[in-house]
Amino acid sequence: MNDSEHAAELRGSAPDPGHRPDSSPLPSGGSAGLRGALVCGIALGAFDALRAWLSIRSVPAEQLLDGAPSGVVELLLGTAASIGLWSLLLAPVGLVGGFLLGRRPVLAAALPLALGLGAAGFWVARQRFQSGLPVASTQSLMLALGVLALATVVALVLARGVRRLPFFPLLALAAGSGLFGAGWMWTEAAHAKSTGELNERNRDLPNVLFVVVDALRADALHCYGNERARTPAIDGLAERGALFDHASVQAPYTWTSFGSFFTGKYPRRHGLMKMAPGVALPANVTMASYLDAAVRKDGVAMEPGDVSAGAFLMGALSHGTGLARGFDDICELTRGNDLIRSADRWSQFRAWTILGTIWTKAKAKLDPDLHVTTAKRWLAEHSDRRFFAFVHLFSAHTPYDPPEPFRSWYVDPEYDGPIQSFWAEDRRTIERGEYVPTVDDRRQIYDLYMGGVSKADHDIGVLLAQLEESGVLENTLVVISSDHGEDFGEGGRWEHNHMYRSNLHVPLVMCWPDGFEGGVRVSETVESIDVFPTVLDAMGLERPPVATPQDEVDGASLLPMMRGFSDWDRRFTYAEDSSFVSISTPEAMLVLDRFAVKPDGWAVALEENLGTIRFHDLESDPRQRNDLFEKIVRAPEASEAARAEVLALVDELRAELLEWNATMPIDVEAVVRSDRDLETEANTRAALAELERLAEIGYTEETFRYRGDELRQRVLELRAERDRE
Repeated sequence: MNDSEHAAELRGSAPDPGHRPDSSPLPSGGSAGLRGALVCGIALGAFDALRAWLSIRSVPAEQLLDGAPSGVVELLLGTAASIGLWSLLLAPVGLVGGFLLGRRPVLAAALPLALGLGAAGFWVARQRFQSGLPVASTQSLMLALGVLALATVVALVLARGVRRLPFFPLLALAAGSGLFGAGWMWTEAAHAKSTGELNERNRDLPNVLFVVVDALRADALHCYGNERARTPAIDGLAERGALFDHASVQAPYTWTSFGSFFTGKYPRRHGLMKMAPGVALPANVTMASYLDAAVRKDGVAMEPGDVSAGAFLMGALSHGTGLARGFDDICELTRGNDLIRSADRWSQFRAWTILGTIWTKAKAKLDPDLHVTTAKRWLAEHSDRRFFAFVHLFSAHTPYDPPEPFRSWYVDPEYDGPIQSFWAEDRRTIERGEYVPTVDDRRQIYDLYMGGVSKADHDIGVLLAQLEESGVLENTLVVISSDHGEDFGEGGRWEHNHMYRSNLHVPLVMCWPDGFEGGVRVSETVESIDVFPTVLDAMGLERPPVATPQDEVDGASLLPMMRGFSDWDRRFTYAEDSSFVSISTPEAMLVLDRFAVKPDGWAVALEENLGTIRFHDLESDPRQRNDLFEKIVRAPEASEAARAEVLALVDELRAELLEWNATMPIDVEAVVRSDRDLETEANTRAALAELERLAEIGYTEETFRYRGDELRQRVLELRAERDRE
């Protein structure tokens, strides 16, 4: 055995007849490890960039931010940057592994390959199969182990060939790509100068901070009468500003509700009627897109860049929905994006990459309040500019799992039940009747929720403190509201997406020290569609021009009311989901199956007892436990006098609903039921069967009921018969 054969045996590898001396200046182990890192960095960088570019190109242009990097040039530049970053990340792994495994060069080369392929593979698989599950969940950990095992096998197979590749060409490709990509990053960052610089057009306008706390019930706040709530930041705003007692949203779930906030339109005018992949807000003038494109009331036209708009998002809201159209800077932590800028093509490209997403997620683990921290920093940087900031807070939404000290403020330390946090899957378990929560469980769930409410209030306090420190709080219109409320077992309902006041009645608090005196409590009926016109009025801007019925803004400015003079006469509020339409006053609420809105559907619903129809007297029954339509109109034992009285009240609301319905550009029957509605109905049917079984042993529990599509099918059948005649 010659010396080279003996050395190969000691290294644990077969002698290579064609082996040439290693051209790397590093020892063999370090050289093999670095080769593995460079090969993996180049391959993953190219794959990651191509995947990001194809993802961007697959999204309709109207759903992307301005200047989205979807061209071939951006692909090449993004590939160079991505190769440089992946290589830079994996190189230390290869070097350290190489020196630790110096006598095993195959293993040294395999280590960075396995880690790189494992990380990328896990992230792609998780997005495909486990979207929405926590990274630390059992399912995610099992997936990670499986992907890492597969990546290790692949890495060992590739390592023998990889460690023989020429060293300097690999290094030159990775380093050259990195330098080229770094130049693009620097150039894009330099071009993305902040907008909103003060000038003669915007100098006398206020700033705007609009905060939406997802799933926040009005009665969860101290200023709305909850004596147990600890919400000093919002309470303070209410004392210094205006609180609206009867504010309602236009839908009991996020996307459609946000559509109304941002456009000032009812759902069937802005057109975003459900939450589903690939669904987005149709072309609409949105708050962020209009503020620096409007005409002032004095006739001066605003210009692009006059208002810097930043959005700091959590949860389901994403710029892919079209709701963030017009924002200059966006932070979407749940999607894995820290601050991205529409004028910075690299920041947009990075937002779609695996590495960029993992990096942001890692930062969020180190700073659980990263999106509030980012918003605070953005507000500080824009203190000398004119800005519109939108912040979406998610701590009151499921999962209810508040951090300390907010958890201890509410949760009973003596509780020893199974509910230590409450997730959407727990809601499904209860809806299906697979678990019936005890009284203590219900209290625990609500207490966990209240901890999240106080956490959101704390975050609002952080933002307000930054505005005050920057000296701009007095001239900032602050708006606090929610996209929907929440249920905690009332009538068998949990979370949201239910057409009840618990989901539709939300807080609305506004404060603008320079704009109106504080201490105002407004009892008039207002809606989420009024926020957009109020912001325009405060900034002295004309409403968007109207060319078609879709262009109409349905809302009205609340500023005159807050200043103490207004002839406000709105009596009714309207809301929709994909199954129902509702009309409400502070005294009553009518909910109709969509196919019961039109006169022929209403007649079929009455004559054949089909469709979900609910009528509630909110004064005597604020929790909506008694459906008077079901208990009186549809009850055979009810007296004719009682039936006639309820029908008269229902007909009054129906007449108003029909008049409103006639103004909507989208037909009431054209809306397709959502997957969530179908899921809720299926779960409810299962829960009803379980409750009937429990009733036999003396357990009683109220629950709401769906009647499914029977009315729709019957109405369409009768119309077809009439057409044939």
